[in-house]
Amino acid sequence: KGLDLLVIDEVQTLSDKQIRDINKVNPYNIIGLTGTISSETEEKLEEELGIRRIFSYSIDDAIRDGLCTNIQHIRRLYNNHRRQERI
Repeated sequence: KGLDLLVIDEVQTLSDKQIRDINKVNPYNIIGLTGTISSETEEKLEEELGIRRIFSYSIDDAIRDGLCTNIQHIRRLYNNHRRQERI
């Protein structure tokens, strides 16, 4: 008998060997978590492990729902005018 449930964090980073090992364990259910995944990796995981996306929650969703703050990225560049370059 395999596992009832296998939870995989950062599922997009699974190697081919890890996928083979998971198939050997033969889990009944797999939950794969990721913040970033390509369509190619999604296809591979569906083909090789039989898992597909069932839920997606974007950063925009989290901001809208009040779970995250809308963060603005500010880039500042500084020049250290006190430091003199040596040649």
